[in-house]
Amino acid sequence: MLDEDGKRPPLWGSLFETATRRYAAAGAAFGFLFPVVATAIVVWSSGLPLSLQSALAAQRSQPLLWIIDTAPVFLGLFAALAGRRADSLVAANRRLGVATRELERAKAEAEGAVAERTQQVRAGSDVARAAASILDADRLLREVVNLIVDRFGFTYAAVFTLDAEARYAVLREATGEAGLELKESGYRLEVGGQSIVGAASAWRKPRISGDSRQPSRPAHPSLLNVRSEIALPLLAGETMLGVLDVQSAKEAAFDETTTIVLQSVADQVAIALNNAQQFHRAERQASALEELNRLSHNLAIAASLDAIGRAAATAISSLAAADSLALALTTLAEGGDTVKLVPFNLRRMERSGDSRRTDVERGAILPALPAARTLVGECIRTGQTVVIADVDEATGRSYRDAALARNAGMRSLVGVPLRLGGQTVGALLAGAVRLNAYAPEDVRRVEQIAAQVAVAVESLHRAEDMQRVLEELDAANRRLTGEAWSVFSRRSTLRQREGFGSLFLFRQAQPVVVDVSSAGVDQEGDELSPEIAEAVSTAKVVALHAESTGTYRIAVPILLRGVPIGALRLSVPEHSWSDDLPATLDSIAGHVAQAVENARLVEEAEERATREHALADATAKIRSKADMDLILQTAAEELTRHLGAARVTARLGAVGDSE
Repeated sequence: MLDEDGKRPPLWGSLFETATRRYAAAGAAFGFLFPVVATAIVVWSSGLPLSLQSALAAQRSQPLLWIIDTAPVFLGLFAALAGRRADSLVAANRRLGVATRELERAKAEAEGAVAERTQQVRAGSDVARAAASILDADRLLREVVNLIVDRFGFTYAAVFTLDAEARYAVLREATGEAGLELKESGYRLEVGGQSIVGAASAWRKPRISGDSRQPSRPAHPSLLNVRSEIALPLLAGETMLGVLDVQSAKEAAFDETTTIVLQSVADQVAIALNNAQQFHRAERQASALEELNRLSHNLAIAASLDAIGRAAATAISSLAAADSLALALTTLAEGGDTVKLVPFNLRRMERSGDSRRTDVERGAILPALPAARTLVGECIRTGQTVVIADVDEATGRSYRDAALARNAGMRSLVGVPLRLGGQTVGALLAGAVRLNAYAPEDVRRVEQIAAQVAVAVESLHRAEDMQRVLEELDAANRRLTGEAWSVFSRRSTLRQREGFGSLFLFRQAQPVVVDVSSAGVDQEGDELSPEIAEAVSTAKVVALHAESTGTYRIAVPILLRGVPIGALRLSVPEHSWSDDLPATLDSIAGHVAQAVENARLVEEAEERATREHALADATAKIRSKADMDLILQTAAEELTRHLGAARVTARLGAVGDSE
């Protein structure tokens, strides 16, 4: 038999191992004293010598000693019974000690489990608190994976998010060197694939692996000691956002309680991630609305196609992935339909923080391209948005604009038609230097910009047409004004007025001079003086300094609707000259122009009224006559009186009649 320490006790110890044996031995030894003492007393009282023979003789002679000789047996038996009771008590105490130790061990284990669960709950609360306070998705996920590793003591934590098509779970954030390298390499796992991350994202339930040597485990040296893994879905309502992946170096590290705690953490992370995405989406929408409003303002004040393209390029660079932009407009050439490309290069320059500003540069002017051999031509012809994820695929179909974009370093393109009133007038072609750069949201932004650009292009065309009409009307107005004043100056006699200068009115190429000097003589046919000629040709006030006379010779053009109809010539002493005098004279000349124009119109109106009155009077006199001869005589008299004709002949009859 082995002792409590697992060792075999010595032989003597094994004989008295139990209390029953020890008590029996002690009782028998104590009972042996009774016959020995009784025999000694009998021997001593009989006067026999103290020897073995005397003891045997006393035993034979005294039957009472036989009864006393049984004392060791009975005392040993009674002591054995007491020892047996003691053994039962010892066994009970031993069982009680074992139970106590087991209870203490269970208590310690329970306390450790409670402490571990408390630590996990506290860690989960820390993660949830951090997640609830962060609205930036990248920072949120970075804090979450680091807190999970630090607070729970796991080896590795990562967050996967689903791509736009929900085909792959893409690594968004992870801990350690492994996470950094895997994230930079674009690590992703197929949804519904062989990995537990793919399974969790497909089935929307937690998946646990006792040995993480599964396809989901990244092949990275720092994760070779991983032995267990759990993947928990990130669900916000019915929306699947991604997967929380946690790995540990312990086998079977994820029991039921740990799974419940981690799933609670995953739910909190999903809610926080959804809030962060919605906040980011709201920020982008607000920024997009602000940029679209700015674009609307810039397009409203754009006075050229170049300004429209610059405004559109700036907006696209802010709202979508774009490194270049081409504004394509349909034109009609001798060879058929063509497109004219107006390219713009977008250069991104970093400023403080993460913000960027965009410098837009006008590219080289490209010749008109055949519409049938361009992507924008196809976009214009079909009226549909065209998205090219890889420009190399488009260049293989001989698209000339795609080849130009590829030569400029573009890898993906999006073309949006410019539609207005059911008619496609052009297209916007945006390019990016990376593959598959245009998500559906980016395409919608470009379409919104294209809608405003189409209105701006149409408004520009209408403004150009209106400007052309206005220029034609202005030219006609100038021509009519000049002709009216030419006729008026030929038939008008200018009267002398007192003053201090001369008034020149133009009769075709020759001036009519009103001289208001003291002589008071009208002059016609004078040649224009140099200051008058310069003032008329430049439509500005001209002042020439005459040092010999100490005066300024000033010529002020008289402009009517931009047409020079005359000029004022003045001679001003030097002391009367000031810098404000030209502006004053120009204002006076403007009033003179209006006044003489009004006078001309009044005079023409009076002449027309007189002419109409004379015509009405002559008509009335002619109609008052009933005799043919009187009618002809009256008509001849009226013509002589109103036209000053020396002779009037009236003849009635068919043409060619000699009578």
